[in-house]
Amino acid sequence: MICVLVDLGSVTNAVMVCKILMIRKRASPENYLLPKALKVFFMRRFSEVLGSIFILLAMYLLVALLSFNHSDPSFNTAVDGQVNNITGYWGAIAADILLQYFGLPAYLLVGLLLAWARIKLSYTSVKRILLRSILIIIAMILFGVFMMATNVSYLIDSVINAAGALGGGVYNLVCKLQFIPVELINVTLALTCLPLALGITVYAFGLRTCEYLGLIKKLRNLTQSLKGLEITKPTKETTPKNNVVRDLPLFSSPPNLAVNTNDVFEDLEQDYLPEVPADIITKTPIV
Repeated sequence: MICVLVDLGSVTNAVMVCKILMIRKRASPENYLLPKALKVFFMRRFSEVLGSIFILLAMYLLVALLSFNHSDPSFNTAVDGQVNNITGYWGAIAADILLQYFGLPAYLLVGLLLAWARIKLSYTSVKRILLRSILIIIAMILFGVFMMATNVSYLIDSVINAAGALGGGVYNLVCKLQFIPVELINVTLALTCLPLALGITVYAFGLRTCEYLGLIKKLRNLTQSLKGLEITKPTKETTPKNNVVRDLPLFSSPPNLAVNTNDVFEDLEQDYLPEVPADIITKTPIV
């Protein structure tokens, strides 16, 4: 029995040693397809390309949302005319879907793409992309509910519902609770949806705390510079009254510019020549 236990222990130790050797062999630089420096170089270039793609997508989506026209073709509108959206047919469809379902909170997608571009350009990875994408959709719906609860969507003059169909649908569903007053529902939704949507948005963007603080500092400096910017009108340069040159008559005689040289020398002697005591003048022999 003891021999069997010894044999089992030796076999276990041998298996553990083989596993360690295999792990070290896999991690050795000789097994890499590319050198480590070259691999880092390609990974950095890939991050830069991906960050640039995120920036281009954000700009494309922003232009598509800003140039939205309700007469453009979409899934629920068949138009044979010319597309008015600057980004073309697919941009018009994307803007129509986003603005109809999410309303003005759809602009959060532009911020999300720019935040991810910032992360990729700093040579770091965006973790849990699928989870963050789902959370930003939930945040847009919560912002829409907040806009419906505070009547912000009705104050904005827009062709579509500013809160979106999803936000308005959730709000109407909550308002069907007959045993709760509508005013209490509005206050509760406004106080809960806004902080929750902001927190989800901050997490979905994936930026670090120092980056958020730096962004807030830049915005504060920008607002201070805009407030301190004053438009000054150019003032006319006026000469002092004592230096005003009066107009002389046309046929008058020129002023007397003669200078008495004796007065000039007397002034120079008083200002620059030192005073010599009288006893020194009497004692010094004249050569």
